[in-house]
Amino acid sequence: MKYNLYRWSPSEDEIRKARKEIAEHETAIGSLQARIDGLVQQARRIEEQKRNHYDAIAKCRSVLTLANRLPTEVLARIFEIAVQDGWTRGPIAVSQVCSSWREASKTPSVWSYMYIDCDKGNPVGRCNLWLRMARQSLLHITLRTAEQISMLDAIFSLISAHILRWRSFALEASTVQSANYVLSCITTPGPYLKEVSIKVGDSSLALPLPEFAQVQNQLSELKGAFGGALSLRRLTLATDICQSWVGLPQITSLNLQLNDCQLSAARPILASEIVRALSESINLIELSINISRKDKRDFQLEHDDLVTLPELHSLTLSLPIPFMAFIQHIRAPKLQSLFMRCPDDPQGFATESTREAIRRFFDESMPPLKIMELYDVDISQDDFAFCFNFLSSLEELRLHGSEISDGTIRLLDPSIGFLPMLSKLDLRWCGHITGEALEEVVRSRSLASAYGHDISPLNELIVISCSVVNEKQILGIVNYCTCRLKMRDVDDYCLHRGCCDNLRYRNRFRSRVKINPEQAVRIIV
Repeated sequence: MKYNLYRWSPSEDEIRKARKEIAEHETAIGSLQARIDGLVQQARRIEEQKRNHYDAIAKCRSVLTLANRLPTEVLARIFEIAVQDGWTRGPIAVSQVCSSWREASKTPSVWSYMYIDCDKGNPVGRCNLWLRMARQSLLHITLRTAEQISMLDAIFSLISAHILRWRSFALEASTVQSANYVLSCITTPGPYLKEVSIKVGDSSLALPLPEFAQVQNQLSELKGAFGGALSLRRLTLATDICQSWVGLPQITSLNLQLNDCQLSAARPILASEIVRALSESINLIELSINISRKDKRDFQLEHDDLVTLPELHSLTLSLPIPFMAFIQHIRAPKLQSLFMRCPDDPQGFATESTREAIRRFFDESMPPLKIMELYDVDISQDDFAFCFNFLSSLEELRLHGSEISDGTIRLLDPSIGFLPMLSKLDLRWCGHITGEALEEVVRSRSLASAYGHDISPLNELIVISCSVVNEKQILGIVNYCTCRLKMRDVDDYCLHRGCCDNLRYRNRFRSRVKINPEQAVRIIV
């Protein structure tokens, strides 16, 4: 083959032919593009038709959903629970879903939970709307005070006109002074008022106050506002200092909380002031005191200050370990449930003064406890033995995060005679207890009960994140009692804190052990 080494130039005919061919290809491309555009438009129309069918299907399915088939009163009850849990805009939101939800949302009880923030939006209009929709139903009012007194007065004039229908009243104020102002406006609450909550924060109480200024930081108007509310039974007070706490003689449930203080130079927490508030609520059945372990203030105990609560059945102390010594100031001869909690406290073991206070409480109150829980409150084996000696009626023992040993568990052996009525033992994060000791105690109590001894077997054992208890020992334990590897459903403190990694433990247990049908009914995973 020969190659042309010289530059080639097309002829005029070749140029016309090439241009003609280019034009034909361009025409064909245009025709194809037009077809493509038509097909795209057709596909879009088809997609739109498909979406219409999907929408029609969704509408038809909505007719079949449980939410639309529920009776109106059931839907209304669901909405009421949602609002009660804090969904303040719930009534407006659910009324815009569909006709059946709109009808259910018109139920007056759905609108009976009113949250009024005087500094946001249009609180007067919102208040009027909720009152109009609530009609004659009992009212649960939460009022957040305003910086402007005029706005606060306008709101309070509206809700006070319905004071006879108050079922509960919660006040959130930035200072004690503003809280007292609102309380001073409350007169003659109705017979339906059962619960009152006062939360005061962001005040100037972080620094020590002179004596003449301390009087101004008491909730002095609380008794005047609710002293005549004869049906009032539950009172919650959350303040900056315990000096603000006040009791009422008619209440049976009292919840006292202190806001965190990060200044070590602040005014100390005085046990005498807590005792004073408790002495004003002599008919208490339930008492809860909550002070964060992060609080930097000192705690001063006055050993001569005592308060006797003759009807107290339940006592919950969520306090730093040193503050737990306050229990020695309480006498509760009918106490049935005791919960002592200091979650995640790095200090661990209780101080000598705290341990002595616990022993003194049991020695002088001799409470007929049925339930006792220690959460990150570590005491010695001798302390347990001392307390167990007073707990002949105890039915449930919960030890969470306790550094107890096998020796403490063996105190439950029937030969020793402690806790003869104990039927439930709840152990969590107890890193020193072995499965052998648990299996031994469970077996011995079961056999003693079977042979007619006056001692209750352990019917239920809860073991969560106890590292020295293995699966083989758990399978041995289930021959005598139910072994639970999960938390309770409702009243479990760990469940509300969200700090229990029992799911990982359950999965590990399932992957390593095969459970036969007979054992499965005694292992709750």
